Parts: sequence; C-alpha cells; structure tokens
Amino acid sequence: MDSTIHLDEVDPFETGGSYANQPEQLIYEIERTVVESAHRLVGLTLAEHSFDLTAWAIEQGRLVSPEDGELRRDAMRLADARGDVGAVDAEYHEAVEAVDALELGAIVDSETDTVYARMARRRRQSRSASNTRR
Repeated sequence: MDSTIHLDEVDPFETGGSYANQPEQLIYEIERTVVESAHRLVGLTLAEHSFDLTAWAIEQGRLVSPEDGELRRDAMRLADARGDVGAVDAEYHEAVEAVDALELGAIVDSETDTVYARMARRRRQSRSASNTRR
C-alpha cells in the first residue's frame, strides 16, 4: 500500500477540506513548520561548526518569518560562535528596534534578553581575564 501524499492531488482549499474556511491557519502551520525545521537544523549544524549551513538555515527560516525570536537567538548564537561581537549586538539591537516599533513600553522577550546577557557577561569575563594576564 502506497501511503505517499501526492501534492498535485491535494487541494487544501477545496470545499470541505480542513483548511477551506481557514487559510490563515494553513499559512501559520506552514510558517511554524519552516521555522521549527530551520531551528532544528541550526542546532545540528552549530554543534558541528558548519557555520555556513547554520547561516543558510537561519536565512531560510527568516524568509517566512523575518522577526521570529527563536531565529534571532539562533543568529546571535551563530555570531557568538564565529566570534562576531558586532553581529551579536546588531541582532539584539534589531530585536529592540522591532519591539519599539510595535508599541511604546514593550520589551524584548526574556529569552532573547537572557541569551544576550549571557553572551555579554562571557565577553566581559574574557576581557577581564585577558587584562589580568598582562
């Protein structure tokens, strides 16, 4: 028995289909699937130091969800792994600007704040250690 889904045979918007009256839900599910897949690939490739593939995965996820917080944190982790302090800071400041554009008084999500603070603290400790060796 062949259980393969043939996309040319499926119309999710046909009358009576599960997405016929809710195309926004289909779009949301597609976006989440792409972002989650990109994030999983980032985890695998970052662990293997395959930074070009990591960057590619982030770019693919951002094609469907440019402001996704998980992908932003992934980009910060990639920049940190590459030792690119400027890119880490740029990603964080872009998050702050995106939040500021939405509403006054909003803050960056706590997870992004935590990732950025951890990276900043590690950089300060690294600088302190290198200054005491001199």
